Amino acid sequence: MRLSLLSGLPCFAPVVRFPVERNSAFGGKRPPSNGNTAPNSNRQPPCKAAFTLLELLLALGILALVSGGIFAMMSATMQVTSETETRQERARKTEALGEFLRKGFANLPLKCRISLRGSTQRGGNLQELLIENAPNAFAWGKRHGHFGPVSLTPVPRSDGLLDLRVIKINPKPTTVAEAAEWIRLAGNFRLVEWSVMDPSGQWLDNWTGEQLPRLVRMRWQLQGDDSITERVFDIPASRLKFVEKKKPDEKT
Repeated sequence: MRLSLLSGLPCFAPVVRFPVERNSAFGGKRPPSNGNTAPNSNRQPPCKAAFTLLELLLALGILALVSGGIFAMMSATMQVTSETETRQERARKTEALGEFLRKGFANLPLKCRISLRGSTQRGGNLQELLIENAPNAFAWGKRHGHFGPVSLTPVPRSDGLLDLRVIKINPKPTTVAEAAEWIRLAGNFRLVEWSVMDPSGQWLDNWTGEQLPRLVRMRWQLQGDDSITERVFDIPASRLKFVEKKKPDEKT
């Protein structure tokens, strides 16, 4: 409290107290004043952490390299998988074809005849394996009762490849449609060759059909294969026929 100079009455003046900041550099005391008690308006706000342009470009480059490597690995894996599936499907078809032919030759009767001859179709020199006197030979489906000749022959296609067909030849057709009935065993052949083994053990490309050959050999090459596949089929009836010829005369 102090006295006013004008009226002599006591006058109360407000007292302004400034907060004291505890600064460790001054031992918890008020720092020395430079005469300016106003707050510093030029103080910069604190900066936040951020990525520079160089860091972003480097991260994008690494991401592109990793993505390209993953894409290349996935493409290679898909290609290998596709090639493996193609080979497995080709192997299954080859095995099914071989099993069908093996059963057909194994079930041929004693009195059947086999002849191998050349067949010219669409300018190509191909081989036709003709089987006669073999009812229901190489039959398919539920239809039986065929007593005519059966032909195993490759047929050219318009794209230059071959289809292997089983053709049932009707000796007495009433219509053109009944002249021959066929089924496609397999396709996409580049090469199909037939040969037979005579009783002396020689492979021949032509066979007259006077007697049954001991073995029948089929050699083929599919589209996309670099090697030639070979299958040999046994004819049990040929050994029975040869034994029958060597039997001595039972008449006394």
